[in-house]
Amino acid sequence: MMSNKSPYIYFKYYIALLMLISMSVVSGFRYYSGDDYISYMNIHNYIINNQYNYIFEPFFYFLNKISNSFSISSFLITLITNICIFYAILKVSNNSILGLFLYVLSEFYLSQFNIIRQSLGNSLLILSFVLFYYKNNTSSIIAFILSVFSHYAMLITAP
Repeated sequence: MMSNKSPYIYFKYYIALLMLISMSVVSGFRYYSGDDYISYMNIHNYIINNQYNYIFEPFFYFLNKISNSFSISSFLITLITNICIFYAILKVSNNSILGLFLYVLSEFYLSQFNIIRQSLGNSLLILSFVLFYYKNNTSSIIAFILSVFSHYAMLITAP
């Protein structure tokens, strides 16, 4: 049986997957790149050595705690960040390939190199808004809570 989806749909998801993986690898496995690289490496080491209070951004704490490698946890965080943004773009954009390229060229993607926690929180917040718009309220609330647990500054968006 032949699928009734156009080849463009498959091409769109193929391009999105390639971009998602390559962008996450670049921003996740960077080495001493970005103003906060050393700060986040130190935070990761404090978490691994149980010297960091998990009350501060518990979702960020959890993502760092599951890996002994700073590079792996950084990759995981940027992968989640990019998945949230890619999902939102693919869901709401009429021209999702253009939307993805604009994201790559934007300051929002580049900020992942400096403000890792805030980028994670922002991406989860955007995902929360998209889910809420499409009436997926439970998932929207979960994404919002995870955004706050990634960076407490996301609380300023609470209704």
